[in-house]
Amino acid sequence: MALTFTTGMTLISAADAVTNWAAVRISGSGGAPAAALDTVTFKQGSGSIASRVSGANWDSGLVFDYYTANGNTTLNLTTAGNEVLSIWMLCTSPSAILSLQNGGAWIIVSSSADTGATIPTAYRRWYVSGADVYPGGWVLLQIDTRKTASVSDVGSPNLAAVRRIGVGFKIVASPPTLRSDNLYVDAMWYGRPIYGVKGDGSTVASWADFLSNSTTNANGLITDLGGVYQVCCGIRFGDAAQAATTTFGDATGKQILFKRQTYYYSGVVDALNYADYYLVEAVGAAGAKTSVTLGSVVGTGDARQGVLGGGFRNPDTTNITWKLDFQTDIADLSAARLYGVDLIGAKGGVLLDNDASAAVCNMISCNLVNCGEIDPGATGNGATILACSVIDPLGGTAANRGLRLRSTHNVKKVNLITSGTPTTQHLLHLPDAGTYSEVMNALIWFGDFSAANLWHGELSNASQATVTAAMSNGSNPTEAEFHKTGHASSSISAVISVTLSLTGLQGNSEVRIYAHGTTTELTGTESSGGTFNYAYSYAAGTYVDIVVFHLNYQPVRLDNYLLAATDAEVPIQQVKDRQYDPVA
Repeated sequence: MALTFTTGMTLISAADAVTNWAAVRISGSGGAPAAALDTVTFKQGSGSIASRVSGANWDSGLVFDYYTANGNTTLNLTTAGNEVLSIWMLCTSPSAILSLQNGGAWIIVSSSADTGATIPTAYRRWYVSGADVYPGGWVLLQIDTRKTASVSDVGSPNLAAVRRIGVGFKIVASPPTLRSDNLYVDAMWYGRPIYGVKGDGSTVASWADFLSNSTTNANGLITDLGGVYQVCCGIRFGDAAQAATTTFGDATGKQILFKRQTYYYSGVVDALNYADYYLVEAVGAAGAKTSVTLGSVVGTGDARQGVLGGGFRNPDTTNITWKLDFQTDIADLSAARLYGVDLIGAKGGVLLDNDASAAVCNMISCNLVNCGEIDPGATGNGATILACSVIDPLGGTAANRGLRLRSTHNVKKVNLITSGTPTTQHLLHLPDAGTYSEVMNALIWFGDFSAANLWHGELSNASQATVTAAMSNGSNPTEAEFHKTGHASSSISAVISVTLSLTGLQGNSEVRIYAHGTTTELTGTESSGGTFNYAYSYAAGTYVDIVVFHLNYQPVRLDNYLLAATDAEVPIQQVKDRQYDPVA
């Protein structure tokens, strides 16, 4: 058995035979172009279709007759999941074509009943490249056909009944002499580009397997840019109908870079509706679950550190939206673990969850920069989030929410950082209503606070919330830093929870801690171990008296001890009392 890969795309033509292909010249004069099979210059399969688009002011291309090739059946590009076209194109004379704005290279879809070299009477075109932007070599052109055409439609094209699809050039008024083919078109697909891997029950998949599959099949969805993998698709681990388990594990530190695809419409704009398919998700089946582990973890307990998880990067947070979803199908996941992963520009959010025993989902030592809301989920108090940083949340909405924190959670040691960009942020989001206590263990805020926009927290529930937040291990927000967007009467009390540890105690010591100068006992024990811990809510200027008794040791008394704002440790040295212990 072996891994199985899917792309979400359906092949229109492999361009390995000239059958049903034709060269169509929309405008220009002179000799007619021709379509020919080229078995030397190709990107995918065994050949490509080529044509010489050479005349001055020619507007000409290669068009595939889908209708005839599929038994007089049209293609419905308006069906959800069919919208995106991906087409390989090569231009060997970029200086001879017009700029992007003027339609140097275009994609066409036609619904009129034309065949062969006949000019279609109902079509739509998108300008996807030109002399000023063409990078050279084979390029994978992509267009979401829901995008507005670059120019007005000719006739009344019906994208629910497409007959022909193609790619073409517009030639400059004074082209150089072109004596050979300069337009090459290879494989074409339609669908929604989401690259998925399905396991065989034993093989552990990795990023190298994704790249190998994309390279072997020359689909262009994943490209190696010198060690960084550029993707123009989503990524899916597992399959909802799988009969065997899927396991993905990679600790090579691989960086995954989402590509921006553009076309021309009154300027350079996005060719894809990224939010529909730029996602990283894990799915499985009830009897065959999926396991995903990015990176590895060292250490134990709260000292764990994640390493070599790599990253998912958005190079253009203004235009590209992607999200990570390990929450929707959490019941069918056996592991969802991110160790040392950078998540950059996940404006669609980071969705996590757990199982009832909180064993499935861990996010450790991860950096989340310019991401939408990070939702740990609610099952088993949600995902374990440890030793992470949330930096400048950017969710594409006015709230720009960072870390979502429910009344019970598995979140600790998180840095919440703002640089002031974007100018409106809510670093921590408390969505629950009612009266409850919130534990904030080493949730530490960095950066400016402004009651106008840079909020360190948000109380968003439409019903009143009354929250007592126990701050420990450096957690440092105050009540004034929380924005009440849900209910005006909501409130939060920040109580700094600190621990004073008396160490080096002789076993069975009696310990008493009193309010200074009084006999009011704050805490104590009749019989200690080697350490006694006193947990208290910090209040500035609080002094205590500490007394330690043991039958065989002289009493120890520390008067007027100032309780610190952070955890502190006091070593206790007890001296033998010879009166009670003559052997000493």
